[in-house]
Amino acid sequence: MAEEVKNYKGLTEKESMLADALFKAYKDHQALDKKDFDGLLDNDASAYRVQRQLTDLKDQRVGGYKVSLTSERTQKNVFS
Repeated sequence: MAEEVKNYKGLTEKESMLADALFKAYKDHQALDKKDFDGLLDNDASAYRVQRQLTDLKDQRVGGYKVSLTSERTQKNVFS
């Protein structure tokens, strides 16, 4: 399998295309069709590159908290 060429920010063409599509959907307040992007990203590093590019495109300061609700115990504590 040939390795994809990455742009100057380290994104593959597919990653860059996804970041651009997400940004356009964000600006236009339009939903994307998940099936158009299924299987496009196959690992965490790729997803983080797309997330970083989208953040850069939005040109907004990042802030806030991330709450992990993956465990049943945490979910019960938060929603009880």
